[in-house]
Amino acid sequence: MNITIDSSPQDRDINVIYQGLSSYHATSFPNAQEQNLACYLRDEQGNIVGGVTGSLLYTSFYIKFLWLPETLRGLGYGRQLMTALEKTIMKQGVTHIFVDTFSNQAPNFYLKLDYIETGRLPHFPMYDVDRIYFSKAL
Repeated sequence: MNITIDSSPQDRDINVIYQGLSSYHATSFPNAQEQNLACYLRDEQGNIVGGVTGSLLYTSFYIKFLWLPETLRGLGYGRQLMTALEKTIMKQGVTHIFVDTFSNQAPNFYLKLDYIETGRLPHFPMYDVDRIYFSKAL
């Protein structure tokens, strides 16, 4: 056996690790079916101008991305997206929602929506910026 470092790993090589971990998790989480879900903000022409995406697993939902252009921030669209998402996932049996953000981005947005801070990685990804984890019981 030997250890190698690859600064440009191929997808097929990463997939070996992913598949191994997935097989291992299958014993603890039987029948796990991760379901992707997206909630979009569209303009009058139907073009996506922002939105929130994530994945549902059992009774949890993890927000992967939430984005609005600068021109649409502070106008209530973020709250509307989150409200629509929460209503939808609650109908699917979700009881908890999770998200992470950076201290220089949107922590106050989530706090205003009744999310609670559950963890923090100081100085990640750089000095004076923290990665903050939030959750909310629905």
